[in-house]
Amino acid sequence: MRDVFGFENQSKLYNTFRPEYPKPLVDYVILSVTSTHPPGLCVDACKGALDSCVVDVACGTGLFTRQIAPYFDKVVGLDQSAAQLQLAIECPDLYENISYLNYDAYDLTGALDKLEIKSSDVTLVTIAQGFHWLDFDKFVSMLTENLPSNTIFAPIGYSRPHVMNKEFLLDESLKECLCNPDIVLSEYDEKFTTYEKMINSLFEFLLPYFDFNRRVLEKFYQDLPFEDYFESREFKMFPEILETDWYRFQQFIFSISAYRICLEKNEDEIAAGTFDDPLVKLLRFVLETEGKLDLTNSSDFTSAEDAEVLKTIKFDILWNFFVHILSN
Repeated sequence: MRDVFGFENQSKLYNTFRPEYPKPLVDYVILSVTSTHPPGLCVDACKGALDSCVVDVACGTGLFTRQIAPYFDKVVGLDQSAAQLQLAIECPDLYENISYLNYDAYDLTGALDKLEIKSSDVTLVTIAQGFHWLDFDKFVSMLTENLPSNTIFAPIGYSRPHVMNKEFLLDESLKECLCNPDIVLSEYDEKFTTYEKMINSLFEFLLPYFDFNRRVLEKFYQDLPFEDYFESREFKMFPEILETDWYRFQQFIFSISAYRICLEKNEDEIAAGTFDDPLVKLLRFVLETEGKLDLTNSSDFTSAEDAEVLKTIKFDILWNFFVHILSN
């Protein structure tokens, strides 16, 4: 099976330019497995105190794996992408209690057997920004049939980013929009409205190139029938607004498999100069709007000089992080 994260330099881009999961979200997940501990237990008090195992499925480069590693005795990171796992293993802040394994997500017990870990020791299974890649019924039925009934399952993710403007940030009456998957954030400013529409067009353009239903992710997995398998279901949003720049946004798009597959499938049109790349179109509009297009020197804005120009254009971006806490 093809490694869809095996494009040149893609795993490094993924590890560098994908957003870090907010600490409140990580804390929320950690506390979901501390029901046997004293009420009101501080998350920081859990560091090194949870004598159990967590399995991070579709762990990729280990972004979320490393964030939860300090709290558990054993941490297992599973992924089918050899390129992603290689970078996870080579990460300088690799925790000694993490075991990474190139393994099929649907054979969780086989992976645990290989690592000589008992299924009964697993108190938490996480999957961060990866559940949409899997067959829902096949994975969840495997999970519920092979792990203890008190094991917590926490699918985590984030939808596409939204650009922001300062006026929106100052308007408290609009903050409730942050958790709306159909959100429109930039009504006050023509520039940001256009940026937002062009980013939306970019993701719409890429829809046919995703190996999964992207709209499931954009709806925060809320339409998935978790209730068919789990008795308890909690859902929580963790919207986070961060300052970024257009170079980081460009590199984030480069880390997306669908974009790389799109370029691969349209390589003849690209070579002929007839491919209308929505990312290039967006960046050209940004550079024109900011009066910096004449400072660039490549048509696709990928030169080292172009990178420095894109880094100078700062803006605020919204990431809608979410998590489901599921148990029986």
